[in-house]
Amino acid sequence: MKINNCQIYSYTPENFSKITQNIHLKDIEESLNTEGVMWLNMHRVPTESELLELGKIFKLHRTTREDILDLSQRPKVEEFEDYLFFSLTCFIPSHKADALRTEQISFILGKNFVLSIQERKADHFQTVRDRIENNTGILRTKKADYLVYRLLDVILDSYFTSLEKITEESELLDVEVTNSPEPESLNKIERIKRTLIFLRKLIFPIKEIVSRLDNGFPRFIAEDNQPYFRDLKDSTQSLLDETDTNKQIIESMAQMYYATLSHKMNEIMKVLTMVGTIFIPLTFIAGIYGMNFTIMPELHWEFGYFAVWIIMIVLAILLLIYFRRKKWF
Repeated sequence: MKINNCQIYSYTPENFSKITQNIHLKDIEESLNTEGVMWLNMHRVPTESELLELGKIFKLHRTTREDILDLSQRPKVEEFEDYLFFSLTCFIPSHKADALRTEQISFILGKNFVLSIQERKADHFQTVRDRIENNTGILRTKKADYLVYRLLDVILDSYFTSLEKITEESELLDVEVTNSPEPESLNKIERIKRTLIFLRKLIFPIKEIVSRLDNGFPRFIAEDNQPYFRDLKDSTQSLLDETDTNKQIIESMAQMYYATLSHKMNEIMKVLTMVGTIFIPLTFIAGIYGMNFTIMPELHWEFGYFAVWIIMIVLAILLLIYFRRKKWF
């Protein structure tokens, strides 16, 4: 049987080999039986028939096969006689901070192999492949449990990258809200807030999984590699803290948005009040002399028109001086 959309990496401290095309079950069996560590990464969920054949090679329990096929289950960790199984939901980075795309990734850790099954094709692990090919760091000198640490570390890095993008967008949005808030600004605030809530829901189960791995599965995770998994637990806590901090900033930004709008509305009302206050007495004067009574001495006065204008102008100036002294503008 041929297995598509996957790669096989086998490595020792001295050398490595990879198969990226035309992979058959016999290639997986041969790589599994070679010296060193074998990593099979699949970019899709296998079919039931494919998973049944893989189950024979890796001695997968029936419940494990069911968990791999069930993409709606909660993240979990289970220990079996020949392997350690766990699954989690991974956030797929995007150039848009509020783009919500996720996939489930299942991991099977054996004594000399790692099987990772991604829900869809997303190149999370290119840096890990580069480490294997270029013999960077200590990856090729370690066992399969260290490879799992590296894979989880890359996944957490994708969360940090997404949070950095959200932070950058929040900083720009803060300037926009402070200077010139628009209805679209509130929409951006709500989108970012939903993204942060969504991220927190994804990160918290990962923290539980990493905590369980840190607590120890001595048959599959060596004692000298425990500090690495402890570092992953600290990273998940940092992610949660940073997510909560950004959420608080966004919530305060929403309050700032309404406060800024309220302040601008108050400024507008202040201007309208001052204009109204100035024109009310002027309108009163104009209304009096607009009445059509026969006996109105000022109507027959030679300088009556000019006198009314002077009175109205002086009154307006006095009101402006009063408003200025009150620091209303």
